[in-house]
Amino acid sequence: MKMNFNIALAILALISLSTVTTETCNKADVVFLLDESSSIQPIPLSQIKQFVFDVMDGVNVGPGKDHSHVAVIMFSDMAQFLFRFNILESISLNRTKGLLRNRPQRGGRTQTFRGLELIKRVAFSKSYGARNASDVAKIAIVLTDGNSQLPNKTKEVAGKIRSETNIHVFAIGVGNETMIRQSELEAIATDKASVYRVADAAGLSKIKGTISGAACRVVPPPAEEDEDYQWVPTEGTPEEDEDYQWVPTEGTPEEYASDEGATIVET
Repeated sequence: MKMNFNIALAILALISLSTVTTETCNKADVVFLLDESSSIQPIPLSQIKQFVFDVMDGVNVGPGKDHSHVAVIMFSDMAQFLFRFNILESISLNRTKGLLRNRPQRGGRTQTFRGLELIKRVAFSKSYGARNASDVAKIAIVLTDGNSQLPNKTKEVAGKIRSETNIHVFAIGVGNETMIRQSELEAIATDKASVYRVADAAGLSKIKGTISGAACRVVPPPAEEDEDYQWVPTEGTPEEDEDYQWVPTEGTPEEYASDEGATIVET
């Protein structure tokens, strides 16, 4: 009888350690910004994808209004949405995970700032499926294994996210200081407490619960008036930001006229 009681206690302890419930997790719109540059090999990339799936489960991602919603951006030479926050309106969670699982690696350089620009400019807009509600946190989880080719540009865009938005950014480095500088991770993240490092992609499984728990504790920002945006094509594809003009669908386009290479269009 005593043994059975001890076994029951052990099972309850395991459940409490491994499960994040809707009562203990603030719902959020969570965008993952994932490095797919040439420095990442196939096996580590598959481990990174599994980490994303584990965190998605940990923060209670689902299609309902009481669930967290998810988006994924891949970056290397360019940044591209794999899917947006409203993806679960059209396909199941398993099929959504399949989009990432089966995504071929593009390779290329580590242009981290391009992904950060998409996060700042459009990821959390209504047209990309984001919710502007006082009970929904805005979270970005950036995962990279290498120093960006343009670190000053990365620092500049990350600083604008920190100062001009209510997006909480977590930065996860895979590798040692030579591969990805601590100073760059700290420049990307909202604060030093939101910076994590693992020695290799296999180590991500050890911090999946930590990241999920930290994301669940992010306090939703006050609701603010939504200003929606659209990409206006010049050439190429919608997610290749260098080939598209970024313009407001409403508001004051003039304040964005300084964007490099952009022609502001009244709509």
